[in-house]
Amino acid sequence: MRLSCRRLPLMIVLSLMIFLHSPLFSADEGAGREQLEKREKIRYAIDKGILSIYDIPFNTYVRLGMWDEIDHILAANNQNAVRYALPDAYYSRPYLVNDQIWIFENADHQGVIYVFDPETLELRETRSNETFNQYEGGIRAVFGDLIVSGGSDRDVDMAVVWHLKTDEVKTLRLEKGHYIGSLHVAGGRLYIGACGGVVNAWRIKDWKYLGSYFTQGEESDDWEEFNQRECISALTVFRDRLIGVGEKHVFEWNMENRRLIRQYPKSLNNAIVVFYGDEMVEYKHDLFAVRRLDNVQDIRAGRADKPIADLRVTSETILPEQAGPVMMLALRHNKGIQVYDFHTLERVAGGSMPYRGQMLNAFQGQIYATDDRMVYTYDVRRRAPEQYAAFLDTIRLDQIPMTEAVFFQLLKRFRTYPDVIPIDTISRQFMERNGLRLQYRFRYGKIGERFVYDVEMPGEAEGYQEELFGYRIQYALENESDTAYYLTLMFEWCGYYGEPRSTLDPDQPRENNWHTFLLPPGGEVTDAFVVGEREPYNLFIYPVKMEPIPRDYYDGLMLALSDKNRDVEMIDRYLNDHRAKQWHPELLAQKERILTEQDGFFGGLNLMP
Repeated sequence: MRLSCRRLPLMIVLSLMIFLHSPLFSADEGAGREQLEKREKIRYAIDKGILSIYDIPFNTYVRLGMWDEIDHILAANNQNAVRYALPDAYYSRPYLVNDQIWIFENADHQGVIYVFDPETLELRETRSNETFNQYEGGIRAVFGDLIVSGGSDRDVDMAVVWHLKTDEVKTLRLEKGHYIGSLHVAGGRLYIGACGGVVNAWRIKDWKYLGSYFTQGEESDDWEEFNQRECISALTVFRDRLIGVGEKHVFEWNMENRRLIRQYPKSLNNAIVVFYGDEMVEYKHDLFAVRRLDNVQDIRAGRADKPIADLRVTSETILPEQAGPVMMLALRHNKGIQVYDFHTLERVAGGSMPYRGQMLNAFQGQIYATDDRMVYTYDVRRRAPEQYAAFLDTIRLDQIPMTEAVFFQLLKRFRTYPDVIPIDTISRQFMERNGLRLQYRFRYGKIGERFVYDVEMPGEAEGYQEELFGYRIQYALENESDTAYYLTLMFEWCGYYGEPRSTLDPDQPRENNWHTFLLPPGGEVTDAFVVGEREPYNLFIYPVKMEPIPRDYYDGLMLALSDKNRDVEMIDRYLNDHRAKQWHPELLAQKERILTEQDGFFGGLNLMP
């Protein structure tokens, strides 16, 4: 029987709903064919819009191993990002070049280019062109296979063009005007705007200079008059006209005869200008204005919450309730990113995000941003605060089989989302499942001494010893199982009582200490260490390594340490094994005792014929 397209989604929904509310499968069911089929059904329903990604309970995602879907939901609804730390400071905005994200150095020389995978933000390679690197630049633009840098000499009158397909580098010096302020490529031509109210044009095919466009007659040799003319800081081609923007005015030229057709005032003097289609956007401080190029009297204006660091217009769908192109604003001093509908200039629902970034771009539905030394990517298309809150309510950690694989997957997400994944709960469940029981407490007391300098004290010491008081963590870990474990226990703490940053923050610095030991069946480890003069507000204790040790391994270790042992080779095997490190002092003492006894025995024999 052939199913109709109308019936298929309903059947899928019914089968999925039965599955989603079914009891947990047994821990040994494994990721077999049935599990794969369930994953495929859920992903099909989400892709087709039959179900929302939020309709699937957290526990279902976990037991099916659908960690990517969990990551999408968490990343879309939290103040975090996929990020990459660059080695120095001051980098360009993210550019899309050959389906890759390119970030340029903005230091003294345009040296290394960092090339990232646009989906994962993993660094694929670093690129460089020795010829291109010889020139410094004040502005940069990417036009397909051309990378153009402007202001690339001492007088900032030179442009450098790097053709990626041929790897050829071409230098161009301004024919008219000085101080490059803008770049644009259109119709096989390169236009360079400069101070003195002039735009120079070259034909890209053979780099022939085609002439210049002036705001006031020809170029003037009078510096006083030159300085009164505006610097062309933005360029575009609209229909058959070249449009240039100065500090106060917008200029339009006939592209062929280079005659100035008209000029009109900007909406905001000294505003930064970007173009999108047939419209021009100006922004200055916290103000922005949009003007149609085919009807310059048609102006719309708005105001952001704070001063604007960068503004981009994109037709990429970057928000769940977006309809049409939007305007992205990066607020100064990393105060967040805001998104406005480009036609109405009203804030899009969910368009105020506390994300970092001072220069923006959007590709493939994601926001990319850079600040002084970080690159971020934000995928907020699935951001939905109400649905997210309901999704978090489906977390039932007590109903999840806390296997090793599940625990370490949850631990990985705790590192980024400490408020969502309660490490204390999952760590306790995981250790108790393996027969381990942990207890700890803070103890206040003397933790050491320090020397206090006092220049008013006579004598050579000029100071005195002072007792230092603070906090220790005391802990005891019992192994109630029949298995020996080689275990690394991590202690992390951050925030202190009385501090404003005591609540959890993924970016908050954390101090840590870790202890590694072999814990025998029925054994117990007790220890203590100093955490500082103040009591931490947040403390996390969890295993980062937990390796079961065979019974014969542990029995052999105990035999090697016993008074009955006379086998030095057995001791050496454990001395060469890092898992027995805590017993190495005892093993060395045992080895020395055996060798001493052997020396005494053989020394007492008369072996001479």
